[in-house]
Amino acid sequence: MPPPNEAFLWPGTVPPLDAATQMLQGTASVPTAWQEITRSIAKMLPTGLADPALFHGAAAALWRAWVALATKPPSATSEAAVQMVALDGLIGEVNAAGQGLATFMPESDEQRRLWKMLRVGITRSAAQLAELSKALRHGKALEAADRIAKKYEAVEAKVTRNQASAAKAPRRLRSTMLWIGLVACALAAAGFHGMLYLQQQQAMTDAILPDAPTGTFGARDPKTGVEVFQARQGHALSEQDLDQLKRRAAAGGQVMSVSMAAGQVMLLPSPGDKR
Repeated sequence: MPPPNEAFLWPGTVPPLDAATQMLQGTASVPTAWQEITRSIAKMLPTGLADPALFHGAAAALWRAWVALATKPPSATSEAAVQMVALDGLIGEVNAAGQGLATFMPESDEQRRLWKMLRVGITRSAAQLAELSKALRHGKALEAADRIAKKYEAVEAKVTRNQASAAKAPRRLRSTMLWIGLVACALAAAGFHGMLYLQQQQAMTDAILPDAPTGTFGARDPKTGVEVFQARQGHALSEQDLDQLKRRAAAGGQVMSVSMAAGQVMLLPSPGDKR
């Protein structure tokens, strides 16, 4: 079992966007382990922009991605050992930042150089996080396939050992034995995936938050307490939605992280909240 204070919280331990922005702007202290990352990304921010919010938001998303990749614990090798809701939220933030930068029109060679550096960093980080998410979600299926393959090999080996003594048996009997083994393996595979599907559906049902603001879909990770609110298709986060979520965060002692570009709000447990 992975250590509960390490792998089960990653990447929920990565500071939210507002904290990342403060560190990049120098208005909040930066832990020693993250100072090199902070300096590298701060160098990508051009000066003299009429509206620096786009660049600063993208830089904060890239900072969170780099810190997440740098702090991923070795034990985070399965879906059960990772805070998947937080990982999906981080991937959404990085993708939204990349889409926002695509609309930026550099006004100078220096802006174009820094813009390109930031876009390359975001693109690579998004690919790394997406591959990690894909590998984690396929882990259970691969383990099940491996177990089924070993069962089939055992059945095949048993049939081979019995071939000498069964040489006089009718061919139809030997064929029936092999088919029985194959059917057993198929039933085992179907049973496993059916059970996994039902468990996932039940987990999704249990995680839905019926009191989410109008126009959003809310879900809560029961293991970590992370809540994610996503604007429904065709809707945008309104001031009323944000006010309601601010009150919810204040009442629950949670840290609120907002990505307007992605239409997403995350409510993370406060650093002192032991889940």
